[in-house]
Amino acid sequence: MGADSADLVAACNVPGQSLQDTLRICMVSMIDPLKQGEIVRQCIQLHMREMLEPSSRWAKELEHDIKGPHRAIAELLCRHLEIDRADDDIHRLTFAITGLSMQLYVSQDFIEAIRPSLLRTARGIDTWADRLTGYAMALVEAEAVRRRAERKLKK
Repeated sequence: MGADSADLVAACNVPGQSLQDTLRICMVSMIDPLKQGEIVRQCIQLHMREMLEPSSRWAKELEHDIKGPHRAIAELLCRHLEIDRADDDIHRLTFAITGLSMQLYVSQDFIEAIRPSLLRTARGIDTWADRLTGYAMALVEAEAVRRRAERKLKK
């Protein structure tokens, strides 16, 4: 539903681009469709149904639109955290970061009921992208701190 997955993968591999800038591009590409309003709500309903009752379409979408971006973000995090290859914790971090944007889709009805102004305008959605980028950066920093502490304990 977001930008073409190839664009997201490419954004994760721009030499010299900061982690924060890259994560901002990822967040924007993942949540910009929310600016389309009701059509996105309907797509989410279809998407959730496909997850519950998978068809052959789901396998293709998983392979093309989910695994590629996940791998690209995991590799980006490895480079940033100076890790040779993605371990379970890198994958956990990747899922946590991408989950930040996913919760907006899944929680649209709750947001509408509690604080509708948060998703009502393009500017509001852009603000979400900024905040989610900050939250993602905090998750990455928490993982970096955890890994440093773990290395100290091993010494």
